[in-house]
Amino acid sequence: MSWIKESEYDEYLTTLDPYLKQLGAAEKFSDPEVEDQVFVGMVKFPSGLWLQAKPYPEGPTLHLFGNLNLPFYGFEDAGDIACHTAQCFGYVARVDREHQTIEVWGPEPNDHYRAQYQYDRLVDVIRVVRASLATAGEPENQVA
Repeated sequence: MSWIKESEYDEYLTTLDPYLKQLGAAEKFSDPEVEDQVFVGMVKFPSGLWLQAKPYPEGPTLHLFGNLNLPFYGFEDAGDIACHTAQCFGYVARVDREHQTIEVWGPEPNDHYRAQYQYDRLVDVIRVVRASLATAGEPENQVA
């Protein structure tokens, strides 16, 4: 999902997964410098974070950074994908099967996300921000 012609927007809506519509992927964003085109496929999570969804024949995925895309459906598959991608590209991934969360770290300092699944469906993603504690001088994880 990315830039499409304005005239193709209605067709795009007919192919869009209902859950992605609910998350805001039906919204279109335009750029005055890009004539007759709109950007689609951004989803907004309850945390307030907007990220890009991508369509694949196997089902929609969420693009986090670099080569890391997580499926919207299937926690077990998402965990396997995160770990495999991390191993291949030098990222770090941690899967917590008990709480159905996947935490990933990419190459950039702000590439740290926690994805929450519920009933085998991706329900929220937060960006984890590291902030220094003035008193202890050690980093602490905080949710932005």
